[in-house]
Amino acid sequence: MATPSLRPALVLVLVTFAGGMVGRCYGQQPYSSIMALINNRTDLTTLKAAITRANLTSFLSTATNTTALLPNDAAFAAFFASTNVTAADLLALDADVVADLLKYHILGVRTQIVTALQLGSLNLLPGNNMSIYTMLYGNSSKESTYPWARVTIAYNGSGSTAASLTVLGTSSSAKVLEIDISAGSGNAVSIIDGVLTYWYTSVQTALSAHADLTSFVTGLKTNAASLWTQLAAQTNITVFAPINAAVGTAKTKFDVDLAVMSDAAASIVNCHVAKGMRELPTPAQANSPTAPQFDSLLLGNRTLCTINANRNSSGLYLDSLGNSANIVNVKFIPVGAPWSPLARIHTVDGVALDTFSSVWQYISAYAGPGSTSRQLWASWLSTDSSISGQLSDPKLAAAVLVPTESGVNSLATSKGTTAANWLSQLTANGKKKTLFENHIVIPTITPAQLRSTNRTLNTYAGSAKITTMAANITITNTVIVQFAAEQTAGLLAPASPGFDPSVEIMFGRAYIYTITAPMVPSEVPLPASGSGGGNGGGAATTARPCAWLVLLLAALAAVLAAGGGPAVLRA
Repeated sequence: MATPSLRPALVLVLVTFAGGMVGRCYGQQPYSSIMALINNRTDLTTLKAAITRANLTSFLSTATNTTALLPNDAAFAAFFASTNVTAADLLALDADVVADLLKYHILGVRTQIVTALQLGSLNLLPGNNMSIYTMLYGNSSKESTYPWARVTIAYNGSGSTAASLTVLGTSSSAKVLEIDISAGSGNAVSIIDGVLTYWYTSVQTALSAHADLTSFVTGLKTNAASLWTQLAAQTNITVFAPINAAVGTAKTKFDVDLAVMSDAAASIVNCHVAKGMRELPTPAQANSPTAPQFDSLLLGNRTLCTINANRNSSGLYLDSLGNSANIVNVKFIPVGAPWSPLARIHTVDGVALDTFSSVWQYISAYAGPGSTSRQLWASWLSTDSSISGQLSDPKLAAAVLVPTESGVNSLATSKGTTAANWLSQLTANGKKKTLFENHIVIPTITPAQLRSTNRTLNTYAGSAKITTMAANITITNTVIVQFAAEQTAGLLAPASPGFDPSVEIMFGRAYIYTITAPMVPSEVPLPASGSGGGNGGGAATTARPCAWLVLLLAALAAVLAAGGGPAVLRA
């Protein structure tokens, strides 16, 4: 049997021994604590003042098994020059801000820096780097979540002195001047020639550094390349960055893949990058009726997207036209120094949508008041869970016709009954769902297609159930569009302030058209006088083939007489 190699064990023993002896080899004086070392050195005066401001004196006087990287006075002088602040400015900052800067120089575990030096000189340091988390965010369980709270000890490739090591921060670096000075129980202090900074210098580098934002970054690069380039220098913005799980949910729920180029994906990623750096609501502002509003950057021909940041008893969330999401982490990734931030990045668990996410979302929540209201039809649809369920699907590709309340009431009144009675009749004779299905046109049809030519439309109720006609009549650049089923006819409802008869859903995947009368196919009974269950069809189902034309002309005459313009699709 071959004798096991003793080399790895021997190396470990040698490195451990070297680590314990290095302070003595360099002739460094041991101190009773880290604070004692600082007090006894003349080149750490700025650091000492900062420690006092940060209320860390007691901690550094009693800490054990702690590794500290201490910038000397020359390091702070260079830092002040590069950041355009003074020592007085630093000491005037909030204690927590100064403490965060200093905690970035205290490692989260007892780590002898000489270990990196010894392993590097023996070619045993993978990649010549040793990455270590700091006290800035406490403990190792957060190290993958906060990569900017880590520092890297880099071996320069040759030598076995302090000059062979460099400490890399998120956006700065420092040479190691003295290694592992003993300073109390288990403590090791190294002196460095630079102040380490934990913040990023651009939004682009900040987003790129985080593993949980890779899907959003891919979406930006794929669907908003100019915006991604701009984020290398753009300041005074707020990014609500969706985490990877949120992007995955968008693909599953909304059928929008941010990794694939599309107008929908471009709209979504653009919606998450907003102008300005407004503060989010505090707990005292929970349920406030005036939530901060964020408008997206306007790039090229991209439309403005607006989102609101709200707070309720459960926490912060963002609200967009078609979706809402929880704000997972506030100011999660620092961009710029905390006293002079360049941008703010919050993470969210969902995507913002600058469109209505489903037909049902719109007609149930945005029905609108008055005679053109969709509220009656919405209440009818809610009585059939299968229909409302289909209309709730963001993947639905259909054009949904919604008759106005006045249109439904007029039809019922003309037959000597009420809309409520007609609904009862339809429920009793089992034709309610068929009526609803006849208002779901497949495949979807755009406003441009509606006004372009006459069409025969298929619905969930069957083939060729509805005909449309783009009439050769225009009034103030408005094209009249007429709809007809076997038993009824109507027009696209006239537009009015605050009311649009055609509404885009999910970036044009579906459309809603408000019409002036319900589209009743031959197999569905028209309203019957009285409050009974109807006759299941009767004379209504044997209407003359041209009966719809009479109804259409009557509807057109009524609209023209009203003086509101028959109006529906802008030319």
